[in-house]
Amino acid sequence: MRAGTERLTAARRLTAPGSCGQSVMYASRRGSRVLGNEALALSRRGRPKPVELAGPQRISHPPRSHYCAIPRRRGNRLWQKKRIKLKHHGGTTMSPTDELLIRNVIARVAWLTDKWSSEAEYLANYTEDCVWHLQGVEPYRGHAGMGRRLREMLAAGVCGPGLPMRHCVTSVEVIADPVDPDTATARSFVIMTTIKNGAATMEGCGEMIDTFRRSSGGWKIAVRRGALVSK
Repeated sequence: MRAGTERLTAARRLTAPGSCGQSVMYASRRGSRVLGNEALALSRRGRPKPVELAGPQRISHPPRSHYCAIPRRRGNRLWQKKRIKLKHHGGTTMSPTDELLIRNVIARVAWLTDKWSSEAEYLANYTEDCVWHLQGVEPYRGHAGMGRRLREMLAAGVCGPGLPMRHCVTSVEVIADPVDPDTATARSFVIMTTIKNGAATMEGCGEMIDTFRRSSGGWKIAVRRGALVSK
């Protein structure tokens, strides 16, 4: 009778076989103890139900990362798991969706640089007032300047549809702006490969820093600054 009437004071954790792997919090005045063949486990709807145990089970402290219900005489208290914040530089948070959209823009631009089918398809990834600046080269400004760059690269046989040059972007890091949630920065490395004499060869490599701006049309590149790596 005493065991049935003693108060539940110190929280302990029990994982019961057959309870679908759910964790149940129990308490005992004596702390850690051995239970008999019957115990209560939480069902998927959070309601207590009897569970037959194969043998005595010892209660142990739950990890701090676990949040479970604690049955009490006056009801159950539920600790809800805290929302995880994705922290970037400056302590600003950015949703995984926004980060993925920015990464996709970088990958799409790399793909279309070598295999664009129309200028409009390529320019849709840049803002109207965009700036593209490669170190040592005069900057290209706006959609008119970016369209001219595409035609120049294709005419010079550097890159574009039908040419073997490929831009491979790697080591991408997306950094949220500490003040403006509609602005972000991404930095990455780029490796240029091509085919010479029937064999793949590395043409060069460099690094890029992109400033992204979000508008009604989604995330787009507002400023791209690049530099080729030399010996």
